[in-house]
Amino acid sequence: MVNTTFWLEYHLWGLDPLGYHIVKVMLHWLNAVVLWMVLARLSVPGAWLVAAVFALHPVHVESVAWITERKNVLPGFFYLAAPLMPFLLLGFALGLTTVWVEKNIVGARGEQWTSLSFLDRFLVAGRALWFYAGKLVWPSRLTFNYPRWHIDAGVVWQYLFPFSAATAVAALWYFRKRIGKAPLVAVLFFIGTLVPALGFFDVYPMRYSFVADHFQYLASLGLITLFVAIIWKLWERYLPGLPRYAAGVVLVVLLGTLVWKQGYIYKDLETLWRDTLAKNPSSWMAYNNLGMELGIQSRFDEALPAFYTALRLKPDNFKAHHNLGKTLSQMGRLDETVSHFNESLRMRPKFVSAHMGLGLALAGQNRFHEAGEHFSRVLELQPGSAPAHLNWGLALYRQGRLSEAVSHYSEALKIKADFAEAHNAMGVALASQEKYLEALDHFNAALRLDPDSEDTRANHEFLLQLMREKGMTPKKDFTP
Repeated sequence: MVNTTFWLEYHLWGLDPLGYHIVKVMLHWLNAVVLWMVLARLSVPGAWLVAAVFALHPVHVESVAWITERKNVLPGFFYLAAPLMPFLLLGFALGLTTVWVEKNIVGARGEQWTSLSFLDRFLVAGRALWFYAGKLVWPSRLTFNYPRWHIDAGVVWQYLFPFSAATAVAALWYFRKRIGKAPLVAVLFFIGTLVPALGFFDVYPMRYSFVADHFQYLASLGLITLFVAIIWKLWERYLPGLPRYAAGVVLVVLLGTLVWKQGYIYKDLETLWRDTLAKNPSSWMAYNNLGMELGIQSRFDEALPAFYTALRLKPDNFKAHHNLGKTLSQMGRLDETVSHFNESLRMRPKFVSAHMGLGLALAGQNRFHEAGEHFSRVLELQPGSAPAHLNWGLALYRQGRLSEAVSHYSEALKIKADFAEAHNAMGVALASQEKYLEALDHFNAALRLDPDSEDTRANHEFLLQLMREKGMTPKKDFTP
């Protein structure tokens, strides 16, 4: 369903983020309305205020403002609207599928997870429960990436989190006849919904942090309902003369102000990563991503320190080495480029992008044979890579091996017929073999696909001039 809605919206407004954000906000508010209806049917005190707090709680900004977190908000609607038992069973089965996907496809495996014993995971879970409850009560310093806790089963105070959580549940069960079962149900709902994200199962984001705001989007319903209902009942009992609705509106306005402030950090990627680093200076992931964003903006001198800091915080960060290599390559510092790509590949030998980047850097140093080895490796790992065939062909062309270059260009065009760069490269190679008419066909094709390419336009004009000098008049030509 998530991917289908993205597909539909892409065909409506392409990659313009405004449409996606509007739909996301509408879905979130729809969830709040359905929640109000459900709680009203259950006769929960202050049902409308519970829904309003859910709709405007700052902890939910990440789920709503982050476009790809639609997998929280859209399923939330079906979750709240469904008949319970059949979908509970279906959800359990799909949850197990998700566990498998996280480990075998997304990549939730390696030292970050195998180093955690069951006791360590128990300590993570207890601490996470109190973390999430605390952010609901006091939503201060919310950030995209929280520090990853150091878990040590030999440290006594870390046991306080799980044991105090267990004590709280036991107390609610013990006093259930006096205070009712509702508080126990709300807390168990909160804990039970969070179980997949408490550290017992390996999920990819936990390589960066054990907690994230979006993990408690649905789980928060339990505690929000409990807290608001308690306040509503206490107000009703002890302050009957004061207007509850006015106080509720004040609370909603306050939360709305916090949401507006929190939503600003999702204005753009640079703002997001700088805000993350202001609140979590140890986030190597944020430094790496900030460097990537600055690199995209060609702010290379600012990007380099971000990558160096990411590597200082996490020396085995193969992606930071790769991204640093790309940035240095764009700055023309090829010796350093080669060094960082090699380091990335030492850590992750099958990293396709690093092989490709290293091949390009080596070609830039006229080390064409070595470059070809890396393009060959890319094709072993990713046989359908048209760019790898193109780059290998370019390296072969620079060595004067025209027939082999043409062979690789042909493979690239078989894989991707609308590959403008490959058509241009093929035109150059064919022209070098004095196959002028065939070369012209490829330059024409390249210009149809990319009319703004100055390189292709220059090659096209040079070939036409050469053909005129040789007394050749093409029967057909493309005028860009």
